[in-house]
Amino acid sequence: MNAAVITPSFESSPPAAPSSAPVPKRPQRNPHRLRLDKTPPDARRRAAAVLEVLAGMRTCPQAAETLGLSLAAYYNLEQRAMEGLVQGCLPVPKGRQKRHDEQVNTLGRQCKKLQQDLLRYQALVRAQQRSSGLAAPPEPVKAKGKRAKRPMVRAFKVVKQLRTTAATPDSVPLVAVA
Repeated sequence: MNAAVITPSFESSPPAAPSSAPVPKRPQRNPHRLRLDKTPPDARRRAAAVLEVLAGMRTCPQAAETLGLSLAAYYNLEQRAMEGLVQGCLPVPKGRQKRHDEQVNTLGRQCKKLQQDLLRYQALVRAQQRSSGLAAPPEPVKAKGKRAKRPMVRAFKVVKQLRTTAATPDSVPLVAVA
Protein backbone atom coordinates (compact mmCIF):
# COMPACT_ATOMS: atom_id res chain seq x y z
CA MET A 1 0.00 0.00 0.00
CA ASN A 2 1.44 3.29 -1.02
CA ALA A 3 0.82 6.12 1.49
CA ALA A 4 0.76 9.64 0.16
CA VAL A 5 2.20 12.33 2.34
CA ILE A 6 0.02 15.39 2.61
CA THR A 7 1.75 18.57 3.63
CA PRO A 8 -0.23 21.45 5.12
CA SER A 9 -0.42 24.61 3.06
CA PHE A 10 1.37 26.71 5.67
CA GLU A 11 4.48 24.50 5.43
CA SER A 12 4.78 24.91 1.67
CA SER A 13 4.76 28.73 1.80
CA PRO A 14 8.12 30.48 1.82
CA PRO A 15 9.42 31.39 5.30
CA ALA A 16 8.93 34.98 6.44
CA ALA A 17 11.91 37.26 6.68
CA PRO A 18 13.40 37.13 10.17
CA SER A 19 12.96 40.36 12.15
CA SER A 20 15.87 42.02 13.88
CA ALA A 21 14.36 41.80 17.40
CA PRO A 22 12.60 38.70 18.66
CA VAL A 23 9.07 39.39 19.86
CA PRO A 24 8.54 38.01 23.36
CA LYS A 25 5.44 35.86 23.62
CA ARG A 26 2.86 36.82 26.18
CA PRO A 27 1.78 34.00 28.43
CA GLN A 28 -1.60 32.66 27.48
CA ARG A 29 -4.27 33.41 30.06
CA ASN A 30 -6.76 30.66 30.56
CA PRO A 31 -10.06 32.15 31.75
CA HIS A 32 -11.20 28.75 33.01
CA ARG A 33 -8.20 28.23 35.28
CA LEU A 34 -8.87 28.64 38.99
CA ARG A 35 -6.69 31.23 40.66
CA LEU A 36 -5.81 29.40 43.86
CA ASP A 37 -2.29 30.72 44.38
CA LYS A 38 -3.39 33.05 47.21
CA THR A 39 -5.82 30.58 48.79
CA PRO A 40 -4.62 28.87 51.99
CA PRO A 41 -4.16 25.08 51.73
CA ASP A 42 -6.68 24.45 54.54
CA ALA A 43 -9.40 26.27 52.59
CA ARG A 44 -8.56 24.23 49.50
CA ARG A 45 -8.85 20.98 51.51
CA ARG A 46 -12.23 22.00 52.86
CA ALA A 47 -13.50 23.01 49.41
CA ALA A 48 -12.32 19.70 47.96
CA ALA A 49 -14.08 17.76 50.74
CA VAL A 50 -17.36 19.63 50.19
CA LEU A 51 -17.16 19.04 46.43
CA GLU A 52 -16.43 15.36 46.99
CA VAL A 53 -19.56 15.05 49.15
CA LEU A 54 -21.67 16.90 46.59
CA ALA A 55 -20.30 14.64 43.83
CA GLY A 56 -21.14 11.54 45.86
CA MET A 57 -17.55 10.39 46.31
CA ARG A 58 -17.74 10.65 50.11
CA THR A 59 -20.42 10.78 52.77
CA CYS A 60 -20.86 13.72 55.12
CA PRO A 61 -19.48 11.82 58.16
CA GLN A 62 -16.41 10.71 56.16
CA ALA A 63 -15.70 14.29 55.05
CA ALA A 64 -16.19 15.58 58.59
CA GLU A 65 -13.77 12.96 59.92
CA THR A 66 -11.21 13.77 57.20
CA LEU A 67 -11.35 17.47 58.02
CA GLY A 68 -11.32 16.87 61.77
CA LEU A 69 -14.70 18.52 62.27
CA SER A 70 -17.84 17.43 64.01
CA LEU A 71 -20.75 16.54 61.77
CA ALA A 72 -22.60 19.74 62.76
CA ALA A 73 -19.53 21.84 61.96
CA TYR A 74 -19.25 20.12 58.59
CA TYR A 75 -22.88 20.92 57.80
CA ASN A 76 -22.22 24.57 58.69
CA LEU A 77 -19.18 24.53 56.40
CA GLU A 78 -21.23 23.03 53.58
CA GLN A 79 -23.94 25.66 54.09
CA ARG A 80 -21.40 28.49 53.87
CA ALA A 81 -19.86 26.90 50.78
CA MET A 82 -23.24 26.70 49.07
CA GLU A 83 -23.99 30.33 49.96
CA GLY A 84 -20.65 31.32 48.44
CA LEU A 85 -21.46 29.33 45.31
CA VAL A 86 -24.81 31.07 44.93
CA GLN A 87 -23.18 34.48 45.54
CA GLY A 88 -20.64 33.69 42.86
CA CYS A 89 -23.41 32.90 40.40
CA LEU A 90 -25.06 36.31 40.74
CA PRO A 91 -24.89 38.41 37.57
CA VAL A 92 -22.09 40.97 37.50
CA PRO A 93 -23.18 44.49 36.58
CA LYS A 94 -21.70 45.78 33.34
CA GLY A 95 -19.27 48.65 33.17
CA ARG A 96 -17.10 50.36 35.70
CA GLN A 97 -18.57 50.35 39.19
CA LYS A 98 -18.16 53.34 41.45
CA ARG A 99 -16.37 52.65 44.67
CA HIS A 100 -17.72 54.23 47.82
CA ASP A 101 -14.42 55.77 48.90
CA GLU A 102 -14.10 57.50 45.51
CA GLN A 103 -17.66 58.76 45.85
CA VAL A 104 -16.94 60.08 49.35
CA ASN A 105 -13.84 61.89 48.09
CA THR A 106 -15.78 63.37 45.16
CA LEU A 107 -18.59 64.57 47.43
CA GLY A 108 -16.03 66.04 49.87
CA ARG A 109 -14.38 68.03 47.07
CA GLN A 110 -17.78 69.17 45.83
CA CYS A 111 -18.78 70.26 49.36
CA LYS A 112 -15.54 72.21 49.81
CA LYS A 113 -16.05 73.98 46.46
CA LEU A 114 -19.65 74.87 47.39
CA GLN A 115 -18.50 76.28 50.74
CA GLN A 116 -15.93 78.43 48.95
CA ASP A 117 -18.63 79.62 46.54
CA LEU A 118 -20.90 80.46 49.47
CA LEU A 119 -18.19 82.54 51.15
CA ARG A 120 -17.49 84.31 47.86
CA TYR A 121 -21.17 85.14 47.29
CA GLN A 122 -21.57 86.36 50.87
CA ALA A 123 -18.60 88.70 50.39
CA LEU A 124 -20.11 89.94 47.12
CA VAL A 125 -23.45 90.64 48.87
CA ARG A 126 -21.71 92.59 51.64
CA ALA A 127 -19.74 94.62 49.10
CA GLN A 128 -22.93 95.37 47.13
CA GLN A 129 -24.72 96.42 50.33
CA ARG A 130 -21.90 98.80 51.25
CA SER A 131 -21.74 100.31 47.77
CA SER A 132 -25.49 100.89 47.62
CA GLY A 133 -25.64 102.34 51.14
CA LEU A 134 -27.84 99.65 52.64
CA ALA A 135 -27.27 98.70 56.23
CA ALA A 136 -26.35 95.12 57.02
CA PRO A 137 -29.25 93.05 58.34
CA PRO A 138 -29.34 92.90 62.15
CA GLU A 139 -28.16 89.77 63.92
CA PRO A 140 -31.01 87.57 65.18
CA VAL A 141 -31.65 88.08 68.89
CA LYS A 142 -31.56 84.99 71.05
CA ALA A 143 -34.29 84.59 73.65
CA LYS A 144 -32.91 85.02 77.16
CA GLY A 145 -33.79 82.71 79.98
CA LYS A 146 -34.33 79.65 77.87
CA ARG A 147 -31.49 77.23 77.94
CA ALA A 148 -30.98 75.20 74.80
CA LYS A 149 -31.82 71.58 75.37
CA ARG A 150 -28.86 69.33 74.72
CA PRO A 151 -29.74 66.72 72.13
CA MET A 152 -29.59 63.15 73.33
CA VAL A 153 -28.08 60.69 70.92
CA ARG A 154 -30.12 57.51 70.53
CA ALA A 155 -27.04 55.37 70.98
CA PHE A 156 -26.46 56.91 74.41
CA LYS A 157 -30.04 56.08 75.38
CA VAL A 158 -29.58 52.46 74.33
CA VAL A 159 -26.26 52.17 76.18
CA LYS A 160 -27.85 53.64 79.32
CA GLN A 161 -30.73 51.17 79.06
CA LEU A 162 -28.37 48.23 78.49
CA ARG A 163 -26.28 49.17 81.51
CA THR A 164 -29.29 49.34 83.76
CA THR A 165 -30.62 45.98 82.57
CA ALA A 166 -27.17 44.38 82.73
CA ALA A 167 -27.17 44.95 86.48
CA THR A 168 -30.05 42.49 86.81
CA PRO A 169 -29.14 39.26 84.93
CA ASP A 170 -32.66 37.84 85.35
CA SER A 171 -34.28 40.36 83.07
CA VAL A 172 -34.05 40.27 79.31
CA PRO A 173 -33.08 43.70 77.96
CA LEU A 174 -35.59 45.16 75.56
CA VAL A 175 -33.91 47.71 73.37
CA ALA A 176 -36.32 50.29 72.04
CA VAL A 177 -34.90 52.73 69.56
CA ALA A 178 -36.99 55.86 69.43
